[in-house]
Amino acid sequence: FTFRFNQKLVDDLHILLCANEVAVSRGTFQTVLQLSQNLLIKHNFNYEPTNCSVTVRGEHQEKMYWIANSQQRDQFRSENGDWKNTERQRHNMNSYFRMISCA
Repeated sequence: FTFRFNQKLVDDLHILLCANEVAVSRGTFQTVLQLSQNLLIKHNFNYEPTNCSVTVRGEHQEKMYWIANSQQRDQFRSENGDWKNTERQRHNMNSYFRMISCA
């Protein structure tokens, strides 16, 4: 796993489309994954607990995650719901939260 900064978007697209496992959060950029022929597992972050009954979409498996503490979840949604790429939002994305997932 490597963090990538100030790299060409086309390089990121290549990495995403070649990956067999990805993690996504909010936004429309993840729609590019529909073009992938390699994707096996997609990890999704949700603002709220979700229905775990649907975990397979097309030819890949989807795993759902959300912040366990409802107050932290509400604060995270409040501060990050309208993404502006602020320092605070980037800090929140890199912060640790206890998560719950569909097993």
